[in-house]
Amino acid sequence: MPNFGGPRQLEERDAMVAQVSSSNEWVMEGIYGLILQNTFPCITTLIWLDILINECIDNVKKRGPKKDEDDSSFNELLEYAGSYLLRKNNMNAYDGHKYLFNKFSGIKFRITSREEMDLFLLQL
Repeated sequence: MPNFGGPRQLEERDAMVAQVSSSNEWVMEGIYGLILQNTFPCITTLIWLDILINECIDNVKKRGPKKDEDDSSFNELLEYAGSYLLRKNNMNAYDGHKYLFNKFSGIKFRITSREEMDLFLLQL
């Protein structure tokens, strides 16, 4: 996986995740399947935003590059996002996320469209 956020030592990352996930309220967003698996004992609700890949890519394009991201890095991100459904044996891709979602036995929601997302948010 490309390192879009910059390097972080695994020990530092794992310590940060352990600290945050032990609090009462926290959110993990993104594609971090390997990290998510380590937080299973602390998760009370799992929400998988499983929207169409084209919509995800359009959202990244609308957001545009981060302030310190050059065109090459941004294009690499778009390419990586576009391969989400294709990457196999990867906890940071569709198959890995599906596996983790199915494995989780707690309260969980799989949202597959903007319309479902809007309805879900109205119920909160």
